[in-house]
Amino acid sequence: MKVIYGIHNLRSKPRKAVLAIGVFDGVHLGHRKVISGAVRTAGKIGGESVVVTFDPHPADIFASAEKKPLIVSLKHRIKLISELGVDICLVVKFTGAFADLTPEKFITGFLLKKFGLHTIVIGDDYRFGRRAKGTASAFKSYGRRYGFRVRAVKKLIKNGLSVSSSRIRALIKSGHLKEAATLLGRRVEVLGTVIRGSRIGRRLGYPTANIDPHHEVIPPDGVYVVIAHIVKKRYPGLVNIGRRPTLASGLKPTVELHVLKYRGMLYGKTVSIGFIKKLRDELKFRDLAGLVEQIRKDEEKGLSIFTKYESHGIL
Repeated sequence: MKVIYGIHNLRSKPRKAVLAIGVFDGVHLGHRKVISGAVRTAGKIGGESVVVTFDPHPADIFASAEKKPLIVSLKHRIKLISELGVDICLVVKFTGAFADLTPEKFITGFLLKKFGLHTIVIGDDYRFGRRAKGTASAFKSYGRRYGFRVRAVKKLIKNGLSVSSSRIRALIKSGHLKEAATLLGRRVEVLGTVIRGSRIGRRLGYPTANIDPHHEVIPPDGVYVVIAHIVKKRYPGLVNIGRRPTLASGLKPTVELHVLKYRGMLYGKTVSIGFIKKLRDELKFRDLAGLVEQIRKDEEKGLSIFTKYESHGIL
């Protein structure tokens, strides 16, 4: 998949372009239905499938408070989109000026100007243009006027719940990872970069990698069994999310990954962490000896759970 950052870097005009348009935070089942629809249509007509996504999130442009974490970072989002067979991903910088385009100007000054449009695929709740006045119905009307097709995909319902990024975000934050995974269509994951930490875990005999989660939403504090993807290989692991109360009080929250069966340096590497099961809440122990003993038990139990899942082919 070719990734293009910025409208100005779209040098050539894709012909017979089939566009899927949206933020696609989380690339959940509903998003996949939209994107896969564009890929299939492009394949049928011999065109190019193009995902048009936005960064930063439009909500951040208008929010007066601190930015809310996303389900996945832009880097993670692009990775997930690339797995769906898309030809081109255009990342549009979302600004106040871009948000102020009228619905018709969004069509004529952006889409028609930059693409040889054949079909646009959107969710039926998609809104565009100034003050989000553009609707799926309006998109279809413009399509008839300017000569392109519009397919509006109905909102997906899974187990009686509408599949939406806001719902999934709330489920992850509240620790309902199984329900979130059902709506995502995959395991809850965090993609992050390994940064240098205090190296206390190494001194205790259980080296950990401190993860910068790139502003992705993370589950509640606790110890989790995870699957760690490192340079195209997967490893069993444990993640501790929290403030490490046994070491000191008032520490900043961290995401610490202990990778089992891995030897090598991780600093600077990008790691994908898939959450399998929560083992326990974060605890405060009387001393470091108690902490080490608990980590040993966690490692033993975690490896057993990982092996069980692996043997059943559900990793």
